[in-house]
Amino acid sequence: MSYLELNQIITWVFGGWAEELRALIPARPHRDVDLLYSSNSFFPVDTLIARCGVPEIQAKRAAHKRAILVDD
Repeated sequence: MSYLELNQIITWVFGGWAEELRALIPARPHRDVDLLYSSNSFFPVDTLIARCGVPEIQAKRAAHKRAILVDD
């Protein structure tokens, strides 16, 4: 989130981690972090991915989401 924020992309924790952080569910192992990005366009995200060479998981790309790898 900090990396995205440094690039003016503001996100919120979403999904399982958000539920855990709010104590709505018990702690459990996680494989990923879901972030919510509220915007009409992924252009800033796509630009960051291209500019910084952030590995994108193409199989998960859709009109409503992007998936990237950070620190494996």
